[in-house]
Amino acid sequence: MSLGLSHGLAGYKLKFSSDEKVETIVIKAIGKLDDLDEELNTYSTGLPELYNLHFPELAKIVHDKIQYVKAVKLMGNRINAPKLDFSEIFYVSN
Repeated sequence: MSLGLSHGLAGYKLKFSSDEKVETIVIKAIGKLDDLDEELNTYSTGLPELYNLHFPELAKIVHDKIQYVKAVKLMGNRINAPKLDFSEIFYVSN
């Protein structure tokens, strides 16, 4: 019985160690997501500054960062703006 108990305890400790590694992986993944969020925030903040040189009127029309990025992605060059349908981007639900 003592031998069985020691094997059970050893298995529990081993399992606990492997759970610790999973926790470490989860912590690292959360850290990477935080880094990614920070990078996306930096790019979405810097995009209007750069694109304003190309199409300054867009900043006066669009005030939300996400909508701004989507509009720039859809439009590309400002010459394309009159031909495009922006209704999916600027749709506001009541």
